[in-house]
Amino acid sequence: MWKWVRCFRLTGSGLILTLLAACSNLWQAGWQTAIQTQPQKIDLQTAALDPSVRYLKVSLNQQEILMVEAYRQDEESVWVSSDMTILKTRKGYLSDLEGFAVNWQDVRGLHLETAAQLAKPTAYTRVRNEMPGYRFAIRESVLVSPLAQAPRDVQLQGLDSNHLRWFTEEVTAPLNGQALSYSYPGVFAIDTRQQPFQVVFGRQCLAKDYCLQWQSVESTSRAKP
Repeated sequence: MWKWVRCFRLTGSGLILTLLAACSNLWQAGWQTAIQTQPQKIDLQTAALDPSVRYLKVSLNQQEILMVEAYRQDEESVWVSSDMTILKTRKGYLSDLEGFAVNWQDVRGLHLETAAQLAKPTAYTRVRNEMPGYRFAIRESVLVSPLAQAPRDVQLQGLDSNHLRWFTEEVTAPLNGQALSYSYPGVFAIDTRQQPFQVVFGRQCLAKDYCLQWQSVESTSRAKP
């Protein structure tokens, strides 16, 4: 029943029961194909991946998992792991988390078209919620800066770096008087070949010493089962 309620919430209250049941089946498929957390690095060339499934490689505190896309609606993808952790992206950009120690939710962030064409640093206002703690409508001034190349500590796997445009996001000040809960700038890469633009790599610190990293898994890097 939990899966039905969750899926119903994601897809909207106007769906009929037949679509709801189909959505529940998608969730069940997601749990069955999700790969368990592994203590070592995941090698996308040797991992037994299903070529019919979309994956997202996620790392947190030196643990890596592969999450599977359980559902997609418009520009938002819902990724799940076998332990019921949920990560949502909008055009590859982090939009919502559930099941993490720190959960950013309903993130209203940068327009990727703007980031992909940046020639100099620019600022925008990000709005988000944060759980636990019931912190709602957190407004932050974020400075976006283009990078000439990937940071040295970023290790890509299976992505063509020749078509990536890199940028950082750094919170310069909270706009509603709330203290910053993290201090490290986010790092992102946009694949300029994709229209509309998509974030294919992201690293975002949600709190001190709690940084989430995710990377798209291209079809060419998926090993045959």
